[in-house]
Amino acid sequence: SSILGAPPYNYPTTSLGLVQGGQIVVAMIMVPVLGYGGDQLYKWVASRRGNGTVESEIRLIPMLLPIVVLLISCVIFGRAGSHPTEWSPWAITTTFSGMYFAYIGIILNGYTYSLDSYGERAAPILVLICAIRGFISFGISFGITKFVTEKGFQGALDICAIIAGVVAALGIPVFVFGAWIRRVTMKYAVDGRSAEF
Repeated sequence: SSILGAPPYNYPTTSLGLVQGGQIVVAMIMVPVLGYGGDQLYKWVASRRGNGTVESEIRLIPMLLPIVVLLISCVIFGRAGSHPTEWSPWAITTTFSGMYFAYIGIILNGYTYSLDSYGERAAPILVLICAIRGFISFGISFGITKFVTEKGFQGALDICAIIAGVVAALGIPVFVFGAWIRRVTMKYAVDGRSAEF
């Protein structure tokens, strides 16, 4: 709101909340694209294999879309926030919704991958993901004002994009070695029973 309410945009305070309206559209798009689309990809890959099965890591592929949207949105939002006279207000509003799409999309895909990998531990997995998300959100909100004041929008969001890219790159070893990781850790996830791989 500090960007859109200030010159050159001068949005009235009564209109700033309308920026959140884009998140309704994002929510309506996200479920079919990432949820249903991810399931269709999973079924398609399974139908291409001779035995009709597929590894859980296929659930990570739809996560690429929110990651790319996040990186692009961070870069554009940062530049538009630092140089508002050179950017349309749509650069702020669309990238704001783009970051929401990425946030929710990455969490949705994280849930589906984790539950597909360790279905018997669904409840602890959901609690753990929510707790980690909460700690990260608190940490970010705790220091964001000082961080943006010191680095500016462009510097802060460039750093955010770099961190997000590095964290996203950690998904590559998970994608490659996920089946092995599950084989090694499954004994801790099945309450003493045997598990099929």
